[in-house]
Amino acid sequence: MSPCLPLAFFLLIGCWGTLDAQDILLTDLSPNSDFFRVEQLGQLSVTNLSPETQQGFIRTYLLDRSQEEVVSIRSFRLRLEIGQVLTPNDLNWIQNPQYGRSPLASQLAQSGVLLPGEYVYCAEWVDLSGELVSQNCREKIVGTSLSFSLTYPLDKARITTTQPQLIWEQLTTFSGGVANLNYELRLVEIKPGQSAATAMDRNIPLLQERRLTSNLFLFPANVRPLEMDKHYAWQVSAYYQNYPIISSPIWTFSLVEAEAALKSASSSSNSSYVMLDSRNNRNLYLFSDSIRIAFDNTEGLEELTYSIKNLDSLGVAIQSLPIVNGLEPGLNTIDIATTGIASLTAGVLYQMEVYTPRGQVYYVRFKMPVVN
Repeated sequence: MSPCLPLAFFLLIGCWGTLDAQDILLTDLSPNSDFFRVEQLGQLSVTNLSPETQQGFIRTYLLDRSQEEVVSIRSFRLRLEIGQVLTPNDLNWIQNPQYGRSPLASQLAQSGVLLPGEYVYCAEWVDLSGELVSQNCREKIVGTSLSFSLTYPLDKARITTTQPQLIWEQLTTFSGGVANLNYELRLVEIKPGQSAATAMDRNIPLLQERRLTSNLFLFPANVRPLEMDKHYAWQVSAYYQNYPIISSPIWTFSLVEAEAALKSASSSSNSSYVMLDSRNNRNLYLFSDSIRIAFDNTEGLEELTYSIKNLDSLGVAIQSLPIVNGLEPGLNTIDIATTGIASLTAGVLYQMEVYTPRGQVYYVRFKMPVVN
C-alpha cells in the first residue's frame, strides 16, 4: 500500500510511493518553528522493524512546492540491530549539505534559514548496495506561529496631526532572534474609489522606510506633511536579514481639522467641547449642566479612566464618578452630567485628569458658575 501526502499537496506532487515493506521506520522529530534550518533535517528517529540486522545510511531532503529539491544531507554508515531505535543524538551526519538550484536553495545556502512557506520533508534508508529500503515523506509548514499587527493610528481612526507617529507591534518571540529583525514601513494615499489594498498595491508610497529597528517611527521633518480631509493606508513588514517573514494587515486613517470636528460634534448645542490637553496649561473653562470635553483616543480605549480633583482642597479626588465608556478610535466628544457628581460645588476650582495605559495624562481645569 502506498500512502499519500496531505491533500494540499496532492495536485502538486501526487502520491509518494513508499515501500510496501517498511523494514526501517523513519520519524521526523523536528519541531514547528518560525523558520527552517538545515540542522532540522537530522532531527529524526530510526527504528529497525525487520527480523535481521540492517546496514546502510540515511538521506533526508526538503522539496519546495514545485518538487524542486532545496537541500539534502546524508548520514555516515549505520548498523541497526533487530529492534534498535536511534534518536537524533545517536546520528552523525556528513557536514556538507547538498543545495539545489532553486531560488529557495540559494536563499538557504546564503542565509542559513528558510522563511515561512509550505515544503515537503523526506527521509530515506538506503542499504549498502544503494537500494532504497524505506522512505517517509510528509508536508512541512514553516512559520505559522507568528502574528503581527499595527498599533497606532488605529484602523479607520480620524486624527488631527499631519505628522503622526506610526507605531506597530515589536516581534519578541521570533526563534531566529529578534536582534536580527528589521522592519519596512509603507504609507500611501487612498484615491477616491480605491480600496486600501488597491492603494497599497498601485500607488506610489508617500513613505517607504526600510531597515527600521524600532517599532516607533517619527514622521520626518523633511517629508511633506500629510493633508487634511484625505485618507491614507499603511503597512509594516518584518524582515529577517534581507528576507520578508510576515506583513501586518493594512490599516487606514484619515486627517480632519480638530476645530471642524469639534464644531460638527457640537452643532446641535449652544456649548462647545474643550479639547483635553497633555500640557497642564492652567486654562480655565466653565461647565454648567455637563462637563463637555473632546478626547483624541489614540490608544483604542473603550472606557475612560479619569479623576476630578478639588484644587481648592489640596487636590482631594472626588469619589464615585460616572462611568464613561463606548469610546471609539480617533476623536470622541464626551458629555459628563454634573448632576451625576454630587460633590461638585459652584465656584470651586477643579481639575479633570484622564489617564491612558501608556502613561499619558490629559488635563482640563474648570469651575461651575455661581448662580445668583
